[in-house]
Amino acid sequence: MNKTTQFRALLKRPGCTVCTGCWDPLSAKLVEQAGFEVAYMSGAAVAASMIGKNDLGYMTQTEVADNVRRITQAIDIPLVADADDGFGNSLNVQRTVRLYEQAGAVALHIEDMRMPKRCKDRGAGGLVPREVMERKIAAAVDARRDPDFLIIARTDTYEGIDEAIARGNAYAKAGVDMTFVVGLSSVEEMRRVCKEIPVPQLIYQHAGIATPTLPVSELEEIGYKLVQYPIQAFECAYTAARDWLKALRATAMDDKTREPAKSFPFSVLFEFEDILGITNDRRLQDSYLPKEL
Repeated sequence: MNKTTQFRALLKRPGCTVCTGCWDPLSAKLVEQAGFEVAYMSGAAVAASMIGKNDLGYMTQTEVADNVRRITQAIDIPLVADADDGFGNSLNVQRTVRLYEQAGAVALHIEDMRMPKRCKDRGAGGLVPREVMERKIAAAVDARRDPDFLIIARTDTYEGIDEAIARGNAYAKAGVDMTFVVGLSSVEEMRRVCKEIPVPQLIYQHAGIATPTLPVSELEEIGYKLVQYPIQAFECAYTAARDWLKALRATAMDDKTREPAKSFPFSVLFEFEDILGITNDRRLQDSYLPKEL
């Protein structure tokens, strides 16, 4: 079974599937090693890690697609990937779908935010006309070669819950397989989205946003099929590295030049070498060496 078919099968089973954020092959391997069935490539984490910029449209279509390829070559579980607004007009959307599909993703989501982009959970912004997004969706659906490759449409509640639901219905009619409504402010709105839009629903969870953060069991009861924790692992990596570097800088200034107390044992290096498959790599490497070596 290929990964796209595998992912479709996960979504058809009872309950909902958890999709956890990654940004590079190592973080994706950690998602897989932790036992998650699906990884999610966060656009914000990719922009920060690859070019040191915010997720404001700096990343190009081919840069992101190349990162998709690197991740999918490192893991066996399906990867869902952020595709911003499709990186342009309907022709760009078609190329994006084909690049992501060729790179090994099982799904992508495109959004109807207008530039300059800003998520509803981060403040003021706006949406492109509904008809523009409908044409993009039609282009995306026409572009895919694998019928199991999922097209997900994201919309934000800038214009209220009724308009968000109307857009979800229009996008479902245009051919998307799933919708992703951002900026919901209550469980009642979450229930309306799951009940009134006739395709499966994706939701993301993060402390401090307008959308209620709930246990997966409650999200499942509401009706969600895919629950996304998009950037929390990246935030953990960032804060751990930041704090360690600050501690090292402080302690390295004294006469003893010791490492900070929170330094990790060298065995951590061996652990991530194991995750990267060093035993198999060495076995393969040795198999090509002359016997006398």
